[in-house]
Amino acid sequence: MEHIPLEEWMMTDCKHCGKLMIENHLMDRRLKEVLTIERVIHTVKTDMVIHTEKTKMMRLVVEIEYVGKIADAFDKATGSFDGLKPEQVDMNYVHALNEPYLHEIRVVPNVHIIEEQ
Repeated sequence: MEHIPLEEWMMTDCKHCGKLMIENHLMDRRLKEVLTIERVIHTVKTDMVIHTEKTKMMRLVVEIEYVGKIADAFDKATGSFDGLKPEQVDMNYVHALNEPYLHEIRVVPNVHIIEEQ
């Protein structure tokens, strides 16, 4: 069995932990953004539709992904991707919404409702 100096072992472990922390942070950030999206906006240019439906105890979030765009790019201030407002979407591309590919379904408890009860 090979002896590994403590400093080298700690550095290796920290690199691994750092990578896991970054991955977890990105997932937490994405989950937080998905949970904060209340209004459904169809922006055809980016080929992604995010649909949010509220129920009494939980919110069902269905993300339909066409090309691989991620939800982190969503601009909540303008309600669009890359500053493109929904009314500016070229309607020639609406046919892209006719054949959605289901990418992922998540059921997330609504923390605010649970805390209130």
